[in-house]
Amino acid sequence: MPDGEDFQLRWFTPTTEVDLCGHATLASAHVLFQEFGAAQAELHFHTLSGLLSVQKNEGAYRMRFPRDTIHRIPTPAALENALQTNIIETWQGKSDLLVIVSSKAAVLRLSPNMDLLSALGGRGVLVSAPGDEGIDFVSRCFFPAVGVPEDPVTGSAHTTLTPYWAERLHTKQLVAQQCSARGGRLRCTLDDNHVILEGQAITYLRGTIRIA
Repeated sequence: MPDGEDFQLRWFTPTTEVDLCGHATLASAHVLFQEFGAAQAELHFHTLSGLLSVQKNEGAYRMRFPRDTIHRIPTPAALENALQTNIIETWQGKSDLLVIVSSKAAVLRLSPNMDLLSALGGRGVLVSAPGDEGIDFVSRCFFPAVGVPEDPVTGSAHTTLTPYWAERLHTKQLVAQQCSARGGRLRCTLDDNHVILEGQAITYLRGTIRIA
């Protein structure tokens, strides 16, 4: 919804409203720039997570999101039962649990019990490990409690993942890969209290909705 030169933006999963969604912010900015001819160099969205900005950058888009604050917690037995994998560390973020496992192979092998994950509370569970071949870290992200068993690529999750891996790898610029069936790659930068995510978008469908 236009709001002066800015925009109001809200996000909904199949079952509920959420505080932050990277994919839908990227899509919204792409449509405004490419389909509606927005002339601004940077778009501003007023959201449940505060003011977000998106700008064009050499064929991609740069989204500036608030960073998450995480703290380490003991791994709940129910979490181990749900994931059926060896958990090295567990961290609590604002909305999600962050689980660290040993390797990309361990991430790929995951076949979680979605009912048990849903019962944990919170929005979802992010499972991550060190990457390889030019990838700093990999992840898979599960949100059955909000109607999304596994998300293909999750911008909001990288506001939690990026601060963790930036501290562990001693760098503020990282390349991430989300290892869902569809998969995707993101460039992530830790910038003080924000995470900058960079990715691409294309228009694949145009349509008309008629309302009586």
